[in-house]
Amino acid sequence: EGIDDGDIDDVHSYINWYDHCIFKQFNGEFQRDHKNEGRPLISQEMSTGYPNNETGHPTRFYTLVHQNPQALVGYEAYAFGNPEAFLKVQSFITGELAEALRRSNDRGSGILHFALLTWFRTVYDAENMEPYPTYYAMQRALQPILVSAELWGRNFYAGEKLPARICVVNDWESGDDLKPTWLHWQIETGNGQVIASGKEEVPAVKHYGRQWLTPGIPIPENLPAAKTKAKLRLRLTENGREVSANEYEILLAERRWTQPATAGKRIVLVDNNRISTVLDALNVPYRLVPDIRQAVKQPADLLIVSGNENTGVQQAGDLKQYIAGGGKVLMLNNEETAKAVFPEYITGWLEPTEGDIVNMEIPESPVFDAIDLLELRYFNNNRREIPVVCRTALHLNRNEKVEELANQTKIHGYINGDMEQRSNYVKTIKAFPIVKITEGKGEALVSTMAHDKALTDPVAARLLANMILF
Repeated sequence: EGIDDGDIDDVHSYINWYDHCIFKQFNGEFQRDHKNEGRPLISQEMSTGYPNNETGHPTRFYTLVHQNPQALVGYEAYAFGNPEAFLKVQSFITGELAEALRRSNDRGSGILHFALLTWFRTVYDAENMEPYPTYYAMQRALQPILVSAELWGRNFYAGEKLPARICVVNDWESGDDLKPTWLHWQIETGNGQVIASGKEEVPAVKHYGRQWLTPGIPIPENLPAAKTKAKLRLRLTENGREVSANEYEILLAERRWTQPATAGKRIVLVDNNRISTVLDALNVPYRLVPDIRQAVKQPADLLIVSGNENTGVQQAGDLKQYIAGGGKVLMLNNEETAKAVFPEYITGWLEPTEGDIVNMEIPESPVFDAIDLLELRYFNNNRREIPVVCRTALHLNRNEKVEELANQTKIHGYINGDMEQRSNYVKTIKAFPIVKITEGKGEALVSTMAHDKALTDPVAARLLANMILF
């Protein structure tokens, strides 16, 4: 009482750095949570992390002390990694956040993105200073007239429609309304080959207004390559003059890229979560049996156990004995069963706050064949929701029989305390959604990835196909 807290609400946020992922700002959450009637809402410090000014690696202090960059790019955050990884990812979240706020913060009064000087190499040397990718992402995101795509997942099947909503924002400094315009869209490959294009009329947009549309953007059935890295390009023209342009990296794939060569492979399936629907879509043959007890009696090159079941001590022991005798088992989305079989290795699991990014621990593993280092993120399901790639991740006891193939680290703030305290804290926010366990003569591959998304996301499908061939 009696405190004058000023006239303006200034909210500092560190989206996708300390505070959740960018997709939690796609629906106007910033103004929903912070807008007070009669008071301007701004942010003078909207941050997404910091590349250093020499190499583009994340600033060393955050890597070594707070370990924020590791949640985004895993081991590529360290000095031995490729700085292009962090530059690419940090530019992506910075640009996407800025665009999301432009689209959905119509009751706000402005955002200052932080920190501008980290968007350039050698910012202290005027003659040699050059922009990092974030500069160009922000150049697009802060156009007075902004045409932007609301995309959730980023990987799509050939022959489908791109699930993109397009928004036109009019923040013209002149205060003028935007007359009716034309949206020109095209999908092009990395070498500039246009494989689809079209246009759609956009109604007039009042000053400080927004106009949404959902054009039908078909992805061609046949691509230049079975897996094609592409861009969605947008142009907005008024009376033939370009007033805005934008671009988005997307990954496209034909279904043949996702289907494993399983000819002659005997696969037995215990299905407690309808993974058979996914296997059917991938043309994977299998013999369905009702439970583990019967499954271990079948001759098989691979036994798939999907979903949790009421695994008693006897069934867990049967499965472990089956593996020890030389069996290969793929365990999908069954944390309880996996813990019952391997209690000495699997101690529990965490539920990610987002789960939209997983980083490879062993990129050279055959499990990641044809999947690039930064492609285990943003799995598509054609819905307006966080594009999760895993819903849980396993806590493990380290052992020479256990290979941690991929990790998921929660977005988090400062990690305080001495080395032991910080190490113990990291164990609570980092876990492993893909694990390979050797038992006797056999092996088990345990995965908590979002395998159901293989129906709508080709990278999710290729990952599962690789696992079937492990």
